[in-house]
Amino acid sequence: MFDDIHIVLASASPRRSEILTKMGITFEKLPSEAEAVFKDKVDEPLKPHEKAEQLSYVKAADIAGKLLMGEARVGKISKGVLIIGADTVVSAYGEILGKPEGFDEACVMLDKLQGRWHEVYTGVTLVYMPPEAASGAQGLAGHEKAKQKTFSVCSNVEIYPMSGEEIVDYVAKEKPYDKAGGYAIQGSFCNFVKAIDGDYENIVGLPASRLYHEIKEIISEA
Repeated sequence: MFDDIHIVLASASPRRSEILTKMGITFEKLPSEAEAVFKDKVDEPLKPHEKAEQLSYVKAADIAGKLLMGEARVGKISKGVLIIGADTVVSAYGEILGKPEGFDEACVMLDKLQGRWHEVYTGVTLVYMPPEAASGAQGLAGHEKAKQKTFSVCSNVEIYPMSGEEIVDYVAKEKPYDKAGGYAIQGSFCNFVKAIDGDYENIVGLPASRLYHEIKEIISEA
C-alpha cells in the first residue's frame, strides 16, 4: 500500500506503529523530540482539538526541517517522502488531561474520568516532500515544494465508576505515565470502558480510516 511514496512516522509510539502496520502501510520511524522542547510553548488557551493538532504539526515540522537541512536521512527518497506527525490528548469537561507526571497525578486524572464520558482527540499532520526537498539538497528553500495538511478526530469514551482501590491498583500495575489521561484503552483498562462512540483506533493513537483517506488525497495532489 502506498508503495509509490516513502512514509515516515515522526513518533516513537509502539501503538502508532502497530496501527500503521495493521493498516498494511510500510513505514520508517524517525521520532521527533520536539514535543518535549515545545510543550510549554504551545499557545494557550487552546481547545483540545487545537492542542492535538498543533503538537502534531510541531512533530511533523521538526522532522521535515531536519530533512530539508540534511540533518536527518531516510531510507528511500526517490519518489518523495510523507511524514506523519500525531499527538493525542484527553479532555474531560473542557479540561485537557495530558500525560501524568507521576503516580499521584495519574490517580487524580482517573478519578476525574471514572463514571463519566470524556473525549479523546488525536491530531495528525501530514507533510509530503518531493525527492529533491527530502534529500536536503535544497535546504530551507525546499519547503516551498512541500505539501502539508493537519486535521483531528474525536472519539468519546464512557468509563464505569471506579473505586479508589481500583484506580490505585491500575496505576501501580500499569504505570501509565506516558499515556494521555493516564490510561491505555488497549490494555487492562478495558475492564472499565463502558462505551465508545467513534473510532477506537483514534483512542489508541491514530485515526486509521481517516488517515488512510487523507494520505490518498495528499498523494493524489502531489
